[in-house]
Amino acid sequence: MERWRPQGHSVFFVFNVSRVRAEVGSEALLYRAELRMLRQRAGGESAGTEQRLELYQVYGNTSWRYLHGRSVRATAEDEWLSFDVTDAVHQWLSGSDPLGVFRLSVHCPCELSSGRADEMRISIEGFEQQRGDMQSIAKKHRRVPFVLAMALPAERANELHSARRRRDLDAEYCFGTDEKNCCVRPLYIDFRKDLQWKWIHEPKGYMANFCMGPCPYIWSADTQYTKVGGRGGAGMCVGGVMEV
Repeated sequence: MERWRPQGHSVFFVFNVSRVRAEVGSEALLYRAELRMLRQRAGGESAGTEQRLELYQVYGNTSWRYLHGRSVRATAEDEWLSFDVTDAVHQWLSGSDPLGVFRLSVHCPCELSSGRADEMRISIEGFEQQRGDMQSIAKKHRRVPFVLAMALPAERANELHSARRRRDLDAEYCFGTDEKNCCVRPLYIDFRKDLQWKWIHEPKGYMANFCMGPCPYIWSADTQYTKVGGRGGAGMCVGGVMEV
């Protein structure tokens, strides 16, 4: 975060978008981004306070676009807060603005006669003001808000693109005589015949599928299924959660 500014019921985050573009590269490489900030432990009158905080993204020159809202309680322990800002960072990467701005505000109830939100009583680290020599010391240890961008490395994206192109062009990619490629093979599990599960009436079974070839398995207990038909050693390709 380049700079920040508290303002009563709101705090503002300003980020160097040019740096984000340099680090991530293409918009297509980004798959998730989060704005993270540390809520500081509360004491005194602030302890137990609960406020609804709303996150906005600057839109144009003077407008704000609502992103997310959540209720936050001030407790005696520090807590990391996270907001999904994937769409906003996608816009950063596809645009040309040098700076990106977020605003975190206290919700303003419509029934308030003043039309103004309460003061923010949730303390976010990085916005407190220090005096004298303590300012330089605190700055070194301050955990300021930041954007965590999760993206695919450019070289890995090129490899995946080349692999997809080979699969499109080569009809024998998964059906050759040699197992040289990682491919999904069909495997139908019949509940009665294969598992002797007679208590399930519908559906009769499901497509579990399995992987064959030089596949990058995550080989752990939660990626293996019960041995069926002597093929239980293959890694799973089916989703971890199913709905019947």
